[in-house]
Amino acid sequence: MTESTFPDLPSNRAYTRADVERYLAAAAERRAVLQTQIADAQERLERAGAVSAVLLDAHFELQRIRTNGERRAADIVAEADRRAEAIANGEELILPEESPQALDALGTTEYFEFLRAGLTDAAQQPLRLIAE
Repeated sequence: MTESTFPDLPSNRAYTRADVERYLAAAAERRAVLQTQIADAQERLERAGAVSAVLLDAHFELQRIRTNGERRAADIVAEADRRAEAIANGEELILPEESPQALDALGTTEYFEFLRAGLTDAAQQPLRLIAE
């Protein structure tokens, strides 16, 4: 035998109008609560989806940067090995006139330009003692 949701109602299924109205009001109230919970859950799901998309993009970007960095490091090590071999064999090592420009992990010079600008700004500022 199942228990009634509203234990104070008679079990003979002869409900008064007041009982039916109470039941409908309680059902409408519960429906409103559930609709609010569903809307909140959907909003959280949408936010989580957006965050997941950002995290995936960041992951793939970091993977690309790491791969480029590893490739560049392998090239540098290979060139260093070639130069070391040349020196060990007594060959004269001819360095390029212009050294290659330093690149950051993204393959740009933007970070190093930023640092150079900071050094320039600092060099133009007079030094102050901490005690001042």
